[in-house]
Amino acid sequence: MKKIIYLLVAVLFVVMMAFVAPREQSSVAHVDTDYILKKIPAYQDAQKELESLAQQYRDDINAHIHEVDSLFRVYQENEVLMTPEMKNRMKKQIMEKDKQVKELQKKYFGPDGLLAKKREELMKPIMDNVYNAIKEIAEQSHLDYVFDKSTGEILYANPALDRSDVVLKKLGY
Repeated sequence: MKKIIYLLVAVLFVVMMAFVAPREQSSVAHVDTDYILKKIPAYQDAQKELESLAQQYRDDINAHIHEVDSLFRVYQENEVLMTPEMKNRMKKQIMEKDKQVKELQKKYFGPDGLLAKKREELMKPIMDNVYNAIKEIAEQSHLDYVFDKSTGEILYANPALDRSDVVLKKLGY
């Protein structure tokens, strides 16, 4: 009787194990890119260069703003003495200078401005090195995902775990 119970328990155990699929665990790690970048001298040098350039741009813009302000003060002080034609000409001149300031701001600080281009030029090689190092470490350590602690972004995802095509197939595409 004991043998039958042991045999029944063993068979039940084997059957249960057959239905419970073993799950692979994903291995996840995180890095702090802010911390990493602060330790890289080339990054610090690039930051200093960008800040210096940004200050030059701000100074240039401030000089133009000062010019617009001066023209406006002259206009206000002399408005009563001006003819309508002189007023219109002065207003146009002030508006044109103000427009130039806005264009200069866009040229320097816009999304495609000189500062953004310089940032891309200086930072891209550094960031590429960091991301390549993260990828190499992830692959060597058999990590599935690496997150950036400072931004929450996924810096590395094991391409073997990508199920995008399975989802598309399920959707009929």
